[in-house]
Amino acid sequence: HLGFTHLLIEPIAVAAKQNLSPSHPILRLMEPHFIYLMAINDVALKRLIIGGLDQVTQMGAQGMFSLVRHKLKTYRLDVDGTLPEDLKNRGVDNENHLPKYYYRDDALPTYHAIRKYVTTIVKNYYGEGNNSSDLKGDWEVQNWAQTLVSTE
Repeated sequence: HLGFTHLLIEPIAVAAKQNLSPSHPILRLMEPHFIYLMAINDVALKRLIIGGLDQVTQMGAQGMFSLVRHKLKTYRLDVDGTLPEDLKNRGVDNENHLPKYYYRDDALPTYHAIRKYVTTIVKNYYGEGNNSSDLKGDWEVQNWAQTLVSTE
């Protein structure tokens, strides 16, 4: 959770704040999820990672960062960061094979509600599909996207 939620999202949040104006609808949609993120990450870094992992795990902090770096080479948000795909990849998606798996049973309706809400908001601004001319013409989103994929 720490490595692929908090630590992964922090640079996305920073890039969003650098590239999207405060009134931009995408930033306004994500802003509630960025609240306290950096403060939480700072506390986690100081209390959980520095010293903490070294004391309670064999791999320690450097080992954890090494695992995260290794996974990031193949990480895909549409597979690794999406609940239905994550459940499928772990073989726990089928209710007939694994009944009463409460994490799946409780989390999927929430996931679908959030996905529907976000999709509705984004469609209101950009229309249908990833090839929307409005989306391609939104220079703030395009700059944000370029920042996210930049190696500099």
